[in-house]
Amino acid sequence: MNEVNTKTREDMKSIQKPETENAAAKQDFLSPVLLSNESETVPQDEKYSTDVDEQKLQELLMNLSEEILQLNGFMIKETGLIDELSSSLKEILKKLRISFNVPQQDILLARKARKIVLTEEAHLTVTYESGETNSAFLAEYPAEVVAATLWSVLPELKKSVTLRRKLLGTRISFFEGIKKELTNIARTITAARNENSPSGKDGKT
Repeated sequence: MNEVNTKTREDMKSIQKPETENAAAKQDFLSPVLLSNESETVPQDEKYSTDVDEQKLQELLMNLSEEILQLNGFMIKETGLIDELSSSLKEILKKLRISFNVPQQDILLARKARKIVLTEEAHLTVTYESGETNSAFLAEYPAEVVAATLWSVLPELKKSVTLRRKLLGTRISFFEGIKKELTNIARTITAARNENSPSGKDGKT
């Protein structure tokens, strides 16, 4: 009898245990999940690193903005200077009535040029291998082309100006000598005429 009761109790325990485990599992499944403070808190080192990165990015953007402003100012100033010097060069070339051949290798163009000429009007005329010709005021070309043209032309312009000055000086010396001789001749003729004139003779008596 005791053995029967003992077996019955064990069977009841074995039946109740799974139900108890299922109830506990069900309770855990339905219970709200609580996130610990540790999972929500950013580690101090990682937070410091993020702050440093943001500060560096802000400094980079500020520096970039300043560089762009300076670059824009330089570009505007360069454009103005190119316009002014091109206009001045035009006046000089027109006054001297001179043009220059520019070596093709000195100017970097998109296509290979056969001939490049800077005219009296300060127009850069480019004749390409295909025979096509483009001409525009020097200031309308890119700054790199303007700079290369000036490096090529200015030494030649100086030589031309120096040669013109020497030729002009020689002509002036020639004209001055002729003027002096002609002035002396004119005075001599005038004096002789006065001596031979009746008024000149009356004045001597």
